[in-house]
Amino acid sequence: MYLAANKILHNAQDAEDAVQEALAVMCEEFTKSSQNECPKTLGYAVTICERKAIDIYRQKKRLAPLLKEPEAVAPDPEASTALSMCLAKLSVEERDIILMNRLQGYKLREIAGMLGISEAAAAKRLQRAIQKFYELCHEEGLI
Repeated sequence: MYLAANKILHNAQDAEDAVQEALAVMCEEFTKSSQNECPKTLGYAVTICERKAIDIYRQKKRLAPLLKEPEAVAPDPEASTALSMCLAKLSVEERDIILMNRLQGYKLREIAGMLGISEAAAAKRLQRAIQKFYELCHEEGLI
């Protein structure tokens, strides 16, 4: 299952996520069924894993423009202060979603769960917050 997912995703962590999600789906399906012994179980497992890997691949491809990294900024103290000021100008919600995703490393589905919103809504909020942050940085002459 891992090999099939890694072949699609080319990323060990994403492949592990796909396998984990596939196993969760299989556990749910097996608890519903009375016949769990079948010669096609291995093929079923790999198919589910491949589909989960494709879902992850499509999600990352769709969200890639939203999650682009800002251009490199020189590490001088004045620039750091200006970046902090731009971050401080954001609303609490905008600042929190950027910090959760970029600094703390939470994935969108985790952020969505914490905020009680859909993953698509979390992605859109992150996109808007990043856009506003870029605009503030541009106004300050950092970009």
